[in-house]
Amino acid sequence: MERLAEILQALSASSSSSYVWTNPVLLGDGVVVLAYRDRSVEGQTLSDGAHIADYVLNLVRPVVFTFLHDCAAIAHLRLSDVIEMRVTADKRSVADFSLPLADIVQPNGNRLLWGVAS
Repeated sequence: MERLAEILQALSASSSSSYVWTNPVLLGDGVVVLAYRDRSVEGQTLSDGAHIADYVLNLVRPVVFTFLHDCAAIAHLRLSDVIEMRVTADKRSVADFSLPLADIVQPNGNRLLWGVAS
């Protein structure tokens, strides 16, 4: 997990105009966390001409897709060919869907997670 945390450090080191990742923190054996921060309107308001498209996208796109994209594109981690997502509320499924990886990021990364651990 320490190696994974080191690799995810690349996400916080990358620069995006509309969001940033914090440094990954190793909480314990098998748990690494990092946080997402919207900065699409940092230092300005939407009426000042902030990038409205970035702001709206950051509001409506599940952050998991941004995270998966950055894992492949920045940290070069290899993702599954199909990404499945389920949203539940009160123990029942509200949304359940699968997306081909190409809808999230192209090209896929080349680092295998289990290769990182060894």
